[in-house]
Amino acid sequence: MFKLDQKVIFVDSPGFGFIRQIVKNDEFMVEDEHGFIRMFRAGQIAPIRISREKLDAVDKVPQEKANPSKPKVLEKHNALPEVIDLHIHEIVDRHEHWSNTEIVNYQMEYLKAQLKRLMEKRVKTVHIIHGVGEGVLRAEVRQYLRKFKNCEINDMSYTRKGFGATEFIIRYKGNV
Repeated sequence: MFKLDQKVIFVDSPGFGFIRQIVKNDEFMVEDEHGFIRMFRAGQIAPIRISREKLDAVDKVPQEKANPSKPKVLEKHNALPEVIDLHIHEIVDRHEHWSNTEIVNYQMEYLKAQLKRLMEKRVKTVHIIHGVGEGVLRAEVRQYLRKFKNCEINDMSYTRKGFGATEFIIRYKGNV
């Protein structure tokens, strides 16, 4: 399943790291991107096969997205799934004085903007990380995704992202 020096992403928090020691079959010592060693269980990490730069590009809404201009020439779609991380601390710097409703509304607007961008690139599979929590954001995400016809919505495998993520498979013919 996991191997020494394998690159992994943290399921319920931002960042990535490398497995430095296998303590038990389901416990790992992981060196994070800042050089700190932290203990994780198998359900708290997931293997990562795409570059951190690509994840960072999906995790943050670029300034030009706030003021959209002419669409740029799109490159051919990469077969790897794209990732949208909806953890609020990943998409805004400060949110301490926001209500829970304001946070969920902002996360949903961010999701819509990111999905629009990925659909323009004709991406076929998107992994949406919403976290476990009390399920409010997950329910909102699922309700929004159901508006797209002929698309598939799945829980991510427990060993990959826990139940804090949703896989969205996009079929472009007949979409809203």
